[in-house]
Amino acid sequence: WKPVLSEALAEASSGTVWDLLPNEHGAAWDPAIAGRRIRVRFLDDVVKNGERTLVTVSHWNKLLKGALVRHVVEHDLDDPEGLVDFDHPEGYSYDPSLTAVDGATTEVSLVARR
Repeated sequence: WKPVLSEALAEASSGTVWDLLPNEHGAAWDPAIAGRRIRVRFLDDVVKNGERTLVTVSHWNKLLKGALVRHVVEHDLDDPEGLVDFDHPEGYSYDPSLTAVDGATTEVSLVARR
């Protein structure tokens, strides 16, 4: 599937690809086809053993990503800064302080305090 998906994404993208795939599916396409890749994670800010920590959401991930996709498409976003005003129905918000850039890949996090 990798060549087929990579070619389809290259043809369909404006240069920016929002990568919402779980880690185990990341090998299904070649990120090099994207001029810019924005990877998104949803995190819960929780208390564990008396300390605040960020935990990756796995169970509700598809539901959470669906609301994000709607926002990205409706606002024609190609930059994570467009997430600043995103009002996720489950309380997740973009935290720019957690953004990491590595070459053409930008990793962003949406966090909910629990």
